[in-house]
Amino acid sequence: MENSVFVSRDLNCIIDITKMVTLHYFEFPQDYNFDGERHNFWELLYVDKGEFMVKTEHSQHILKQGDAIFHQPNEFHSNHAYNSTGANVFVISFVCTSVAINFFAKKVISLEPKYKKIIMELIETGRETYSLPIHNPNMKELILKQNSLIGGQQLIKLYLEQFLILLLQENNRKLYKKAYLDNKDFNDTLTDEIVSFLTANIYNVITMKDVCSHVNYGKTYISCYFKNYTGKSIIEYYRILKITEAKRLIREKKYTLTQISDMLAFNDPHYFSRTFKKIVSTCPKEYMLMLETYKTEK
Repeated sequence: MENSVFVSRDLNCIIDITKMVTLHYFEFPQDYNFDGERHNFWELLYVDKGEFMVKTEHSQHILKQGDAIFHQPNEFHSNHAYNSTGANVFVISFVCTSVAINFFAKKVISLEPKYKKIIMELIETGRETYSLPIHNPNMKELILKQNSLIGGQQLIKLYLEQFLILLLQENNRKLYKKAYLDNKDFNDTLTDEIVSFLTANIYNVITMKDVCSHVNYGKTYISCYFKNYTGKSIIEYYRILKITEAKRLIREKKYTLTQISDMLAFNDPHYFSRTFKKIVSTCPKEYMLMLETYKTEK
């Protein structure tokens, strides 16, 4: 039998992240103000919660939840709290010399929900790989954890490259007016509808019966589907949304912890405190004290 001849081909990698510089997930207080900096690498800033002001030498942007901005190397930029509210902000900086990366220069993009999943995976992998304190904007170096996640550094690189490549592909589809809808997009719509309903009722008390009535699906179906897609039950996800909102309210410094507990319909402050600690790994009072030591300038 003759030997088969296989032909190998080089892979065309249009985006290649060669170095990671910093990776942060900030929970900024409502009085945060950073005078600005410039550096010789790329930076991506994504607003996960609230609103945030970003200024460059030639422009000013009010970023809302789901918005992202890119800073190219040596572009001056400063960051500020906006409208007296705290904001949750993801910032990642990296080195990339690929020609395709220049598409993102000075770009401000409102991201579709599907991109947030990649960002959340990137953040979670970052937390398992590096020591990432929530309240340290002065961190200038990524420090590997002891027994860090195996392959974590490479996964972070791959998540970021996937994120950037998908944005490039989306831009090309718009340019060539090619639109398509597959089953995954349809399923994403159902998840988004459930999350939107939970978010809209964050100050109320809702049950699974309420969710089923809203989306017009049975309890077993949406429970299994939502858990498979998000990794969390609907009620668990609802509690996380409430505690995330509680953290934002604490940062605003307008209400007592008892008032926040009542506003978010926990009814029992002790139950609120237990739920908060289970999700955040610290009790509300400790979280409040932590904010007092937060330095607002790099």
